Amino acid sequence: MILSAFADEISNELDEQIRTLRRLAIGHIDLRSIDTVNVLSIDLGKAREARQRLDDGGIRVATIASPIGKQSLRLARIDALLDDLSRAVEMCRIFGTHLIRIFSFASDDLQPEYGREVTIARLAALARRAREEGVTLLLENEEGTYADTVARSGDLLHAIDDPNLRMVLDPANFLKSGEAGGRNAFDTLRPWIAQLHVKDVDGGGNVVEAGRGRADWPAIVTAMMECDFHGIVSLEPHLAVAHQFGGFTGVDRFELAARDLRNLLSQVFKDKVQREELQL
Repeated sequence: MILSAFADEISNELDEQIRTLRRLAIGHIDLRSIDTVNVLSIDLGKAREARQRLDDGGIRVATIASPIGKQSLRLARIDALLDDLSRAVEMCRIFGTHLIRIFSFASDDLQPEYGREVTIARLAALARRAREEGVTLLLENEEGTYADTVARSGDLLHAIDDPNLRMVLDPANFLKSGEAGGRNAFDTLRPWIAQLHVKDVDGGGNVVEAGRGRADWPAIVTAMMECDFHGIVSLEPHLAVAHQFGGFTGVDRFELAARDLRNLLSQVFKDKVQREELQL
């Protein structure tokens, strides 16, 4: 299992992100922005400089957390999408990863069947290009996009059936869409899950630390342990600000969120070990 974080939620300053991650013993980041500039818009020279600073700090990039697929399906021209994917691939080459986060388009203004067909066609085209480029796409379940329910997420991934299209499971996003976000979502979508985004939502709809809301993180972590999950677990707290293209938490609250996540992982693992010992 790889522990990662959306470090732009710590600070806009890369050096402060690196210092905080090192203090928290988190060795990877999901690269969404640098100095408030989205990852797909970063100057290539600046990207190479950032890679060197991350290397010097002992931090690796787990994923390129692109906004591809955040737009309306009506505006998602395939040529523009492929151009954005080419830019994301450039960032993969610079930052030493093969994983790119994407979304499934906002399509609630379209007829359901048409939206499904076009979404599948667009994502399948992106997956084919990803395979040609030697990268893998990670589809995130996002409120307001086609894959905002467990059923539609599974339907898309099953219909496309491409090994270069996997899933990012964000249980809190399912809760925001009115879905159950707990172990059932993990178990149902497990064949495709390569990454989890960690945040939680309480009964009032507020984003809170993992384990303090309704996402049932203890059960999810237990399921991860039981299936020997080897993917990425990425802290994305959104505790101060959450908006369409990201969020912010700040150093102090990020450290609290990281502490809660580590306690959750440690407690579940400890309980698992104790159960196994009792069975011997």
